[in-house]
Amino acid sequence: MPSGYYCQFDPSRERARIHHRSSETRTTAETLEYWFSDANLGYDEFMREKIREGQGWVDLDVLLTFKTLINRNVDKQTLISIIRRSQNLELNSDKTKVCRKDLVDWFVSDKLDYFKIEHKRRTVVIIGFKEHLDAYYMNKYFGPHRFAIEHYAKRMHEEPMLVFVQFFNKKDADEFLRDRNMKIWRKCNLLLMTQFEYDEMMKDSDMESNSSANISQISNTELGSEYFTESKMISSQTCENHVPRFSDYLEFFTASKVSSVV
Repeated sequence: MPSGYYCQFDPSRERARIHHRSSETRTTAETLEYWFSDANLGYDEFMREKIREGQGWVDLDVLLTFKTLINRNVDKQTLISIIRRSQNLELNSDKTKVCRKDLVDWFVSDKLDYFKIEHKRRTVVIIGFKEHLDAYYMNKYFGPHRFAIEHYAKRMHEEPMLVFVQFFNKKDADEFLRDRNMKIWRKCNLLLMTQFEYDEMMKDSDMESNSSANISQISNTELGSEYFTESKMISSQTCENHVPRFSDYLEFFTASKVSSVV
């Protein structure tokens, strides 16, 4: 070592480096599990087609072409390592393909419509958050409703977020909707409805030109008119593609529980 050279090991910096790497790995694992989840397969025609072609299996080389993994510099060996540790995904014998352990027939055409409707009836849409919420604050908001399988946020340009919450079944979703404590967050009134109701509302209404009529129509529901102050934020312009897509998601939470969806 050159004279006068002094190297000091910094434990805090090393811990931060390890934590960062661990966090990136965990996020990638959640992303992979999301791609095979009910929430994604209900809409992702590309993944359904790949699953159909491979009878449940998807080639790792296909996943490695996804922009998300490219941006994270994930190589095949890293991908294999992540899948090995997953409780919901498994590798084939030669480590070239991956599948979901309890895959359901989302990709079978005669079952798809039923699954889509059932999925939408147990998915709740929350409208009115005026700030981006990380996992900590989202968990504080949900409080006792720990049966939420996964939730993700979608921001409409500069408008407040739409948050989609998927539950184990319609009964749990209805219980969440009846909880009046869920309709207020930090003095902000929130609008809650099932994704089925939300999609029907968007399909049948032009919120840009008929906002007053739509608010009046929705206010006849059990939620009450006091919770619709933010409904004007939904418009045909900002929600022209209201079906959630992967690129719209800002956070991934509890994706490790995706196998419980079935």
